[in-house]
Amino acid sequence: MWVGLGAVGYEALQVLIPERTVDPLDVVASLAALPLAALLWQLFIGRNAPR
Repeated sequence: MWVGLGAVGYEALQVLIPERTVDPLDVVASLAALPLAALLWQLFIGRNAPR
């Protein structure tokens, strides 16, 4: 799970700091991954985490 969150963060940094030419598909993929990462965060770390 942390690898996934790190990948999302890395994609976000690539979008925020475009050192190279950013593929629009990468932007769409990272934006689509954010709600999934938030859902996983809620499931495993947030209030809904099984005790």
